[in-house]
Parts: sequence; C-alpha cells; structure tokens
Amino acid sequence: MNITIKKLLLTVWVLFAAGTLLAQSNADSINVLQPKKTQFDRGLPHNIIEVGGGPVFMYPNYWKWLADEIADSHMSYHNVVNWKVSYSHPFANGLGIGINYTGIRADYDGGYENKSGNLSMNYFAPTFNGHWMIKKWMLKFEVGAGCKIYDDSYNKSSYFAINENMGVGYKLSKHFGLFLECGSISAFSNEELLRDFPFLLTGGFSCYF
Repeated sequence: MNITIKKLLLTVWVLFAAGTLLAQSNADSINVLQPKKTQFDRGLPHNIIEVGGGPVFMYPNYWKWLADEIADSHMSYHNVVNWKVSYSHPFANGLGIGINYTGIRADYDGGYENKSGNLSMNYFAPTFNGHWMIKKWMLKFEVGAGCKIYDDSYNKSSYFAINENMGVGYKLSKHFGLFLECGSISAFSNEELLRDFPFLLTGGFSCYF
C-alpha cells in the first residue's frame, strides 16, 4: 500500500514537473515569436511636423568676448523672436532623420559704429533626431548641420552652422500634439564661432501622420 502511494505521488510529481517544463517552453516560444515592442508600438508617430516660435536670448561668443579689441563692440538686442518649421521621420527604435528651418528676427543697437537697425537669420539644415514615447509624453533631441543666412541691414552673408535642440512633446490625440524645446544655432567662420550666439526657447503645435 505504501509502495502504491509512493508510486502515485511520484507519478503526480513527474506529471507536474513535465507540465511546468512544457508551460515554460511554450511561454518561451511565444516570447520568441512575439517581436520586442518598438517605439511605434508605444505610440510614436511615423512622421512628425512641428510649427512654433518663441523668444531668443542673444549672447556674444565666449571666445571673442574675452578679447579686449572686441569688448566695446557688444551689440544690444531687443524684441528677439524665433519661428520654426521642422519635419522628422523616426524609425522603429526612435532614431530618425528630418529637416529643420528656423528663422530669427531682432532689433539691435551698439557696436563699433553705434549702429541700429534690425537683423534676420534664416537657418536650413538636414537633421538627425530621436523620439521616445513615455505614455503620451515624447522625449526628443535633434542635431543638424546646414546653412545660416545673416542679414543686419548693413551686410548679408551665409555661414556653415550647426543646431542642437532638446525638448518634450505631448500627444493630445492621434494626429495632434504640443511641443516645447530649447536649443542653439552656432555658426562658424574661419574655424571660429561667430560672435552672436542665439539660445532659443521654442514651443508650438505638432502634427502626426
């Protein structure tokens, strides 16, 4: 009788162990068959258009700011604003490519000849960007390299420039949202940064499709 009970218990234990192993094997198979969640599965749009604007803070370039011969040439800027239109095409891992247009407009006075007037800067660049979803929130960054066109009423010129932006977005619906970001545009001339260094704070609307 004891032998029979022992055999029965052993049989139950073997069947239980075999069932556990089989269930684990099936679970592993399902995990293998099911692909890892991508950013698209988390709600990241395939295409993003952003339109916005905001204030700009203008600073002299730090390297030339230290030079005595430049110290008295500092411009004073007023009513500085920026506007932006950009397109991003992210991939499944959140990284992507795009294009960025940013415009800046300002009134100024001062400098060597104590001039006054208004200036405009227009920046065009292809970009490398990243977008990652956390529920309805979107973390994003963007770097690009392109052309900056400068016009201050007295001269007009173009330079190679780079931009760096970081920010957040919020999806209001499947196709529309809001964004807020900060960044800068740095222009180069003769391997030096140009004196005027704009820091941009930009907010606006996003369109997803």
